[in-house]
Amino acid sequence: MFLTLKPSNLDEGMMARIQAIRGLLADTKTVSVKLHGKTYEVEYLIIPPMSEKGRSLISVFNYPGGLTHLGPCIEPFVYLDRESIHISPLGYGKSSDLPSSVWKTDPLHGAEVSLQALRALGKKQIILYAHSNGAPVVLEAALRAHELGIEVRGIDLINPLGLRRLPMIWAMFAHPVSGALSKIQSWFYRHPYDYLKDAYRKTKHPFSLRKLLYELDKSSKRRLPAQLQEIGRQEIPLRVVLSKGDWGSFHWPWTKSNEEIIRDNFPEKFLEILSLKGLHNVTLGKDSETLSIILGKSFLMSLSLAVLFFPYFPVLPACILGRIG
Repeated sequence: MFLTLKPSNLDEGMMARIQAIRGLLADTKTVSVKLHGKTYEVEYLIIPPMSEKGRSLISVFNYPGGLTHLGPCIEPFVYLDRESIHISPLGYGKSSDLPSSVWKTDPLHGAEVSLQALRALGKKQIILYAHSNGAPVVLEAALRAHELGIEVRGIDLINPLGLRRLPMIWAMFAHPVSGALSKIQSWFYRHPYDYLKDAYRKTKHPFSLRKLLYELDKSSKRRLPAQLQEIGRQEIPLRVVLSKGDWGSFHWPWTKSNEEIIRDNFPEKFLEILSLKGLHNVTLGKDSETLSIILGKSFLMSLSLAVLFFPYFPVLPACILGRIG
């Protein structure tokens, strides 16, 4: 109904790429990993680059945010001219169900699962990417990557959760509202997910209050600031994208903002913070293309530009430079 009202803004080249990715998404692969002595199958998707130049760039590994499988998280990478690797966490998508032993004892088990998957796929160097509640998982993966012989060349965090303590009721309410707002916003324009969503049939894992509480515990404030401090000591470049309409950025005037908390816990020398229009779920919809432009810039180039425009790096110049690829 609403699709007929949407303006068409995807050219032939992009539609051809979407069709290619449709085939990959409809037939995702799995890789075996071990956790607590048992073997689990983890669903993964590899989206290839668009050009020879893109093939020479380091791959990006995407760990989805809370309560999310890989399907709704790949849109920015449709535009990106760089190989990207995506997984469905255990208990989501077509991956094996989440083992009950990790609910309290190992809430960041996804870090070990991710590193094992990367090793099985033969990756020695990687850029780690996470949206929302995936932030503590990829930071933990970055801290443990050397154990598996993997070099982390940079980290991208998109609207990370866990920087401050959110009231439980607010956090539980915000999860479904965030998804609903993204769907409403998607009624008014065409974007890649419109053409990809029916190609992916995920295995259904039961949603439960227990799983939601697990996700909230994963992004506990006691984790992220400490992880940022350790990542800073290892001098791994960190790029953080914060949306102006992110519900997770709400704070009282007398408390610190997300940006202030990050700057307090991470050295400026290796840090870049960018402001982006849009809602919490910038991985879907009209803001995903702008996000892909940001992701397409090298860390070295981005950091040099950040110095010129310190302390804020405007998205506008990136938009003027044009779409990557």
